[in-house]
Amino acid sequence: MPLLTDADRMQFRTWVRDALEQLAPLDQTRILAESGRRDDPALHGSLAELGMFGLATPEEYGGGDVGAAGLAIFLMEAGRCLLPAPYLSTAVLAPTAIRWAGAEKHFAELLRGIAAGRARVALAVSPSGDTALRAARDGQFWQLTGAYPAVLEADVADWLIVAAETDTGPGLFVVDRHDAGVHIAALHSVDVARPVAAVTFTSAPGVALGDLDSAAALQARLQDLVRLAIAADAVGGAQRLLDMSVEYAKARVQFGRPIGSFQTIKHRCADLFVAVQAATAAVEGSFDHLDQTPGTTPVSVAVAAVCAHEANWQAVRTAMQIHGGLALTWEHEVQLYLKRMTASQHLLGNPDHELARLTDLVLAANYDVVREIIG
Repeated sequence: MPLLTDADRMQFRTWVRDALEQLAPLDQTRILAESGRRDDPALHGSLAELGMFGLATPEEYGGGDVGAAGLAIFLMEAGRCLLPAPYLSTAVLAPTAIRWAGAEKHFAELLRGIAAGRARVALAVSPSGDTALRAARDGQFWQLTGAYPAVLEADVADWLIVAAETDTGPGLFVVDRHDAGVHIAALHSVDVARPVAAVTFTSAPGVALGDLDSAAALQARLQDLVRLAIAADAVGGAQRLLDMSVEYAKARVQFGRPIGSFQTIKHRCADLFVAVQAATAAVEGSFDHLDQTPGTTPVSVAVAAVCAHEANWQAVRTAMQIHGGLALTWEHEVQLYLKRMTASQHLLGNPDHELARLTDLVLAANYDVVREIIG
């Protein structure tokens, strides 16, 4: 059930962190990545047994439905440990898309499969809304033709939820990943812990997700959800880098004293702490409003995305500097977070573009900035 109190959220965060630290320590993630494998069935099964793939799925379909606040916590903790599992699309994006479309009953078996860990679903929705994918009516089904150059976790998915253009406007469709008209090619991503694949559709049959008349609004909400989910993931990584840097500064001795006692190091850690706390507040605040009326959250989502990725950049720079360049080597874990951050920004676009987008949203909403500041 949704987490309503601070005590609930703290208890849930502790449970998720302890479970992920036990099931997916970073050294195992490195082994998986270096082996060239894209999936760990044992890890996937363990996460499913704990119910982590059902966190966004309603209880009547076998899920836990922890609410938007719970999803924020889960995503931050997963980003903290670079969880090498299809949690972003399968556990969060896909079931939320089905729920927002009001299509739970129609896709009840798929939701049950997600919650039980039997079904994996990738979401192909461009954050910018641009797509070359076309859908044409074919009786009760639709024929999809076109391509997506990069889809998160598509090569380990069983089903795809994709955005495509129809003759009457945008639509969302559920496609069987194993159909002969679907071709998936795994890509070599800079982020070794998060698989990405190119997907090509050639007259692939699909089923509409919900009512096409509301597809444009649903697609806009999902675009914001993708931004926000990646932002939460980035905040988790930034928090882990802050903890790592503080621990190292306490242990590393130079000139007869821990480097954490030097003023410059103190200032860097303090500045990073403030940035991470601000980004965490922005992400959690935006998630708290996620289930409200469509169209009320784009500004808060944009703020969260900008704050999260700025904090993540600062965290990577600070960690590398405090570690004295050691973090640039393959043997150190910081380089994994650098790669995750780089890949995430490629998915979302240039940070300057996101900042410009935020400016446009604020101006379009006619915000009275002075009144907001002085109350």
